Amino acid sequence: MRISLLTLSTLMVLGCSSDTQEVVKNYENLGGKMSVEDVSKQAFSKGVVYEDRDLHEQFYQGRLFFKTAWVEAPASTKARDGLGPLFSSISCLACHVNNGGGGVLNKKGELDRSVVLRLSNPKIEQDAETLKKGGFMPDPHYGAQVSIRSNTNISAEAKTNVSFTYKRHTYKDGKSVELRIPHFSLSKLAYGALEDGSVISPRRALSMVGLGEIEKIPEQDILKNVDEKDSDKDGISGRANYVYDIVTDSSALGRFTWKGSAPSVLQQSAAAFSNDMGISSPLFPQENCSKTQEACRKANKSRDEFDITKKRLDAVAFYLRSLKVPQQRETLKHSEGAKLFTTLECVKCHKDSFTTCDGNTIHPFSDFLLHDMGEDLDDARAEFLASSSEWRTPPLWGLGLSKKLNSLVSFLHDGRARSIEEAILWHGGEAKSSREKFSALSVDERTKLLGFLNSI
Repeated sequence: MRISLLTLSTLMVLGCSSDTQEVVKNYENLGGKMSVEDVSKQAFSKGVVYEDRDLHEQFYQGRLFFKTAWVEAPASTKARDGLGPLFSSISCLACHVNNGGGGVLNKKGELDRSVVLRLSNPKIEQDAETLKKGGFMPDPHYGAQVSIRSNTNISAEAKTNVSFTYKRHTYKDGKSVELRIPHFSLSKLAYGALEDGSVISPRRALSMVGLGEIEKIPEQDILKNVDEKDSDKDGISGRANYVYDIVTDSSALGRFTWKGSAPSVLQQSAAAFSNDMGISSPLFPQENCSKTQEACRKANKSRDEFDITKKRLDAVAFYLRSLKVPQQRETLKHSEGAKLFTTLECVKCHKDSFTTCDGNTIHPFSDFLLHDMGEDLDDARAEFLASSSEWRTPPLWGLGLSKKLNSLVSFLHDGRARSIEEAILWHGGEAKSSREKFSALSVDERTKLLGFLNSI
């Protein structure tokens, strides 16, 4: 692990304890050898510089198709036609601003396109093949996700909306924080009402940082933290989500998405192309149309068999795997906050260290397992083995740069939290004890903990 001469000399001058030195060693290079010293708006867009010409070209081709604006087929620009027929965004970058996460509201105060509304229906007849490959039963009329835009002569599915109610959390010292509760709805439904029993579940775009390193964590190292029956009686269970792997046609450990429903960067990328942009691929070859959407199914197709070829899809996944992780800032300054993070037992879910299969020690602050987060964050949607109140622990690396990349960013799966502090206060279920300990901290201690989180 690299430690700068300045850091080492500072430790010597300050006479820091071994505990403080350990914090420096653990958290300065969050991505290990995949770390980058950058605090600009492009901090999540710095990748490996490949000397091999083929890898260099693959990285830049992947970046191109991640950023490119897709257009309706047939078009004069063959390389990027195939958008839709139903879609929500025209590019990956439209939701992942500067490769970062999304926010629930746009500048107009409306629901931002980086929050999509997923649909599922646990009440309709359960089809074994659909459950095996998708993890849930979609709405029969609108499918798995609402599309807010469409190609020529085709009706967009609906307008998505959000409104808020509010409540206050009061700390033991008397200070209080306003918390907002989002309420999502649909209007202008173009294909009739949702099926009885269908539920709407919001999903905010996640950041793209560190995906390649997450993919390289040995499965057994993730499974070490599974404790479904809470055998150690610490209130933390942790479950693995096993999902369908399209490439291998088998069950695999889910590592990505809010509920751990994707096993690889490649599959998650292909799913986003399909659900968000209506872009078909070898992994998702069908148009994103339900059986009742006749005009959608008859729409013009792109010239090729798939809207995005295997080579280009592979390049996008390669680009995302190659992105580096920003270093922690002002490590020594936030050593006390780092200790509080451990004292409050946040690290029981937000595990601070893993070693990848190629020997890289990383600090994502996640165990990549499912945890019950309580009634307040229950979204009524199960995915594969994940219940409606269970969520994959999101990695925290890059957290403090989120608002720099996207000033409108918000937190948690539905974007309800406007700050890291609010996000902590929404923790329930297995995280309730840590939330209560946070609430009992002094103002100075809370400031130090939040300072640490903003430094990673």
